[in-house]
Amino acid sequence: VFFFFFFFLVAKKYSRYDKNPSPSNIAFQELIKNQSKKYTIGIHPSWQSGDNKHLVQQEKEYLETTTSKKITKSRQHYIRMTLPVTYQHLIQIGIQEDYSMGYGNVDGFRASTSKPLFWFDLSSNKRTQLKIHPFCWMDATAFHHTKENPEQVVQKLQYYLDIIQKVNGQMITIMHNNYFAPTSDTMEFRQAMLSFWENTFSGKTDNKKI
Repeated sequence: VFFFFFFFLVAKKYSRYDKNPSPSNIAFQELIKNQSKKYTIGIHPSWQSGDNKHLVQQEKEYLETTTSKKITKSRQHYIRMTLPVTYQHLIQIGIQEDYSMGYGNVDGFRASTSKPLFWFDLSSNKRTQLKIHPFCWMDATAFHHTKENPEQVVQKLQYYLDIIQKVNGQMITIMHNNYFAPTSDTMEFRQAMLSFWENTFSGKTDNKKI
């Protein structure tokens, strides 16, 4: 089954790394509301909130107020993590699942597994209830770091799909809305990703669970 999760960046203050529309923007609020009616959404903690638990809490509460739904999923902006602090903060504000375990500049499984796992906090020597979902591929990595062409993107995605299916793992990829915009510099890249997912999962998307 093919699942979509949407993670929203809702930083209150515009900055170099946090360039989302203002949370007070009515159109932005409507977008969040509409997406939350069709898909599961999560928090995309701002760069500013990287070491600030209270700021992450405020951003999460904004999403919950806007959608009238409990937010339990998270994915760190720019994969910014400081362990164990980042995960401790997420647990303390009520996040149950995180999708940040991966690399920002190379492909592969940072946790050496394609299956979800509960985070073990070494500082307390205890297994927590925070479920970690490792990802293996991100569009920004392919576009900016490994600089793959559309054909290489499809080959890489197919490679991961084949080996992950053999072990009944989860193939989690991270994709950003700006790479799906029909602009001249991302057009072929966009089409390659869309074609792969459409051909691979045609008819397999469970909209009721997304």
